Amino acid sequence: MKLAFAQPLMLFSILAVAAAELQARLGQLGNGSVETTYTEKDLASRTAPDFVGYKLRAIKLANQKMANIEEAVSTSTIYSLMCLLSIEV
Repeated sequence: MKLAFAQPLMLFSILAVAAAELQARLGQLGNGSVETTYTEKDLASRTAPDFVGYKLRAIKLANQKMANIEEAVSTSTIYSLMCLLSIEV
């Protein structure tokens, strides 16, 4: 958790996984394909599930980290990408 508060990418990744898991347990997620097509416009109008906002923020931060090779191979970046991947799985 210390690392999550120090690295925004990791924080948003963990929040996205937690929110997606909660919504899945409550039966509020579909087959998964619908959740990957939301846009920022859907997010602004609150028609997207809660985890999508965290996921979009994490992806933006991940793209910034991937531009720098040292940050791209850091433990926090790799862990964050694994968290995001787990949502897709």
